[in-house]
Amino acid sequence: MNILMEEQFSIATMAGGVICYTTGIDNYDWLLNEESQGIDMRIVEHDAKCTERDHADCDYSLWHDTVYMGGWYLINGELLLNRAAEYSAILDTSTAEIQVVHSHWMMPARRCSPCFPHQNNLEEPDSEYGMPTYCLPPHVLIPSLRHFVTPC
Repeated sequence: MNILMEEQFSIATMAGGVICYTTGIDNYDWLLNEESQGIDMRIVEHDAKCTERDHADCDYSLWHDTVYMGGWYLINGELLLNRAAEYSAILDTSTAEIQVVHSHWMMPARRCSPCFPHQNNLEEPDSEYGMPTYCLPPHVLIPSLRHFVTPC
């Protein structure tokens, strides 16, 4: 990989944002579509080892825990962030949380609890004391959050 590509795929330095999809997301059709198109590493790892052709006898309960949505590439088993994408996020379906690690959108938000170090809570926007935080596109957020969103 050349230097230009390394810069294009490098992890962001602005604070990431965390949002609960059960309270902060207004467009569930968008979320379901993004999840279905995302990269589920459990499926990737399973497919690499499984000898079944149709996976009919596979244990599906292990699937869809963490899904990488938006701008990610899977190259030789390694996940790479695509900074050219509108956003890149990690969806944890077991806790209903989305971590936005890169976006063309941002909002000022307060720090999260120690559970999410160096990330901010997108459900607590704060125009006065909040830090710039990557967020999801405004059209998917609940209306009370949309007016805090600005382009990066």
